[in-house]
Amino acid sequence: GDADIRYTCIVRDLTDMKLAEEHLTLYGRVIDCIPNGIAVSNARRYPQPIVHVNPAFSRITGYAPHEVLGRDASLLEGEQTDAEDLALLARTVQNGGEIKLTLRNYRKDGSVFHNKLSVSPVLDASGQITHYINVIEDVSSQVEVKERLIERTARLNATFDLSPDGFTVFDARGELITSNPAL
Repeated sequence: GDADIRYTCIVRDLTDMKLAEEHLTLYGRVIDCIPNGIAVSNARRYPQPIVHVNPAFSRITGYAPHEVLGRDASLLEGEQTDAEDLALLARTVQNGGEIKLTLRNYRKDGSVFHNKLSVSPVLDASGQITHYINVIEDVSSQVEVKERLIERTARLNATFDLSPDGFTVFDARGELITSNPAL
């Protein structure tokens, strides 16, 4: 009868698992709130398919997550993307390094943007690279301002050099900095 019934009770402390879950949730929220685009690629597969993007990546590039997951980052490249920069990027990643550079990339709609890219490897406990974190930042407005300043400076220098009038520039201490040929 009832004398043969046995009960077993198993107790498991889930505190560490709950804390880990909370941390993962927090990290996920942080990545989603960052204003820079983030794409995580799988370094163990070729050609390193994208496995995660944050909302800022989609906002900057125009690509929805389902349009980029499983594809590699070359989808942002186009005819004005510098081949030497791409070769440097490929060599650095093949060697397991980190790199920061600015590329001319393309959004889904074909428009160009200047991408300040930062690529960093993620290592597992044994030191093997498992993923790459690709942080993108649209710096088009800064590049355009810099290009306008360079153009304006070139125009002013041409005016300065070609003027029939003599010009000279002194610093705050009264020392001669430069003068034009007419002077």
